[in-house]
Order: sequence, then C-alpha cells, then structure tokens
Amino acid sequence: MSGPPAAVVFVGTGRAALALGHVLARGDCALPLHYVGRRPHAPDHPLFREGHARYSDTLRAVPADPAGVLLLAVADDALAEAVGGVRREGPCGPGWSVLHLSGVHDASILEPLRPRGCALGTLHPLQALSRPETALEMLPRSSFTVSGDADAQAAARALVACLGGQALTIPDEGRGLYHAAASLVAGGVPVLMEAATRWMSQAGGEPEASRAALQGLLEGVVANLRVEGLGAASGPLIRGDVGTVARHLQRLDGDDRDFYAQVSRALLRAFGPTLPPDTRAAFHALLHEDP
Repeated sequence: MSGPPAAVVFVGTGRAALALGHVLARGDCALPLHYVGRRPHAPDHPLFREGHARYSDTLRAVPADPAGVLLLAVADDALAEAVGGVRREGPCGPGWSVLHLSGVHDASILEPLRPRGCALGTLHPLQALSRPETALEMLPRSSFTVSGDADAQAAARALVACLGGQALTIPDEGRGLYHAAASLVAGGVPVLMEAATRWMSQAGGEPEASRAALQGLLEGVVANLRVEGLGAASGPLIRGDVGTVARHLQRLDGDDRDFYAQVSRALLRAFGPTLPPDTRAAFHALLHEDP
C-alpha cells in the first residue's frame, strides 16, 4: 500500500479506538471512518456529533469498499470472538488488511481469517490512552508497533504516517517481553506516584499540593531520562547514604515498607556496582538482598 487506505473500520468503541479515530479525523489524510459497536447508538463523542465517523451495531452495515483497513480495537480476551465475527460477516478479502491493536498478541490470532483473503497484521499504539486529551496530544509523537503480512504492515505504516507517529518493529517471539516492558511503564509509574503522594500527605502535606509537587519532580526526571537514561535516577541509595534509606524504612510499615524495599532492591541491583564494597554490603544487609 503506497498511500492511505480507502476506508478505516474500527471494531470497538473504547478509548484506543476513539483516540486513534479522532487523530485520524483531525489529520491531513481525510480518511472515511466507520465504527462498529455493540450498542444500538453511537457513543456521545465529537467523532459522531461532528460527522467525522459513521456508526453501526453490526459489521453487515459496513460499506463494501474494494479496499481498506479493519482495526480490531477490543480487549485481548475478546479478540477471538471479534475474529469470529469478522470471519462471518466482516469486510475481509483481497485489498483489505485486518489489524488488531493488542500489544501482547502477534498476528497469528487472526489466522482464521486467512481463507477470506485479507492481509493480517498488528498495530499497537505504545502510548497511555486513559485520557482523550492526553491521547490527542501524544499520539502524533508516539511509536506504533507493527507486524504481520507485508501488505498488512504496509497498511499499518500508512496509518502511522497519517497519525504522525513512528513505526516500531518487534519480532513475534519478543512480543510478550515487549508488552511487559510497556506495561511496567504504563502501570508502574502511576503506582509509584500514588504511593509517593500518599506518603507526602501522611507527612503533613496538603494532598493536591503534594501531587503537584511530585508531578513537577516527575517531569524533571522524564526530561533527564531522555538525555541520561538510567543516569537520570537519583536519591540516597545512589549516593550511598545507608543511614537515610534505613530511616525511610523505619518510618514505613507493612505493605508500604515492602514496596519501598522492593524498589530499593531494584536500584541496588542497578547501581550497586558503582558503590564502594562496604556500602554495597551494608545496603544488602539492610534490604535483605543476597549479594
């Protein structure tokens, strides 16, 4: 596929599907969009209110264009059911590419569609899509993992170009580890921030002010991370301040203490070789980490 697809059909109306469609509708490609959902009426969303996309509650209502891309934007556990629906009544044949948005699955889950003659592949947006405003801002600067048949990859890359993103290739055998990495960042950072905000509030800080202060710190870490990588990490363990880490552990208890210790052990594994041997040994003893 040398240019944008003639039509784009989303199966699913969740956050990822609506965010991708919204960016496509606002871009330069002017792609006709069609959404297929379970409810009889379209979601209350600008895509439908402003006439950028059509909606139906059945695949049979999708126009029979000679070529296009069908995106399965459903939960991982619902993919097999969605594939069955496309196999029975979806637009899938020569000239069509079917892509799923799952990060953990490769294109093999789409194999039941092979006899229909469509190209099969994946397109996973490597971005947090929990808030529409953030998605609209960040998707055009995001990476999208593509895989599958040559024609499907070409269709996926054409969509990535329309979205303003960058295509990323991950071998199928690395898909699970790739998704674990993405999940660690997408889920781990908010958990760290929640714990830190709660601890600062327990220390006497006003909750909203504490959250804002820590978000400012996080923005600085991210800015440094772009330049320094792991070198952006800072704190008492990296400086070798055993006494400070011990005081932190004394102040915390229960699950919070275990959580802090687990993160500190990860830091020790990363930065332990840079510390003097006696300091490293003291941290190992404090954190009950085998040297």
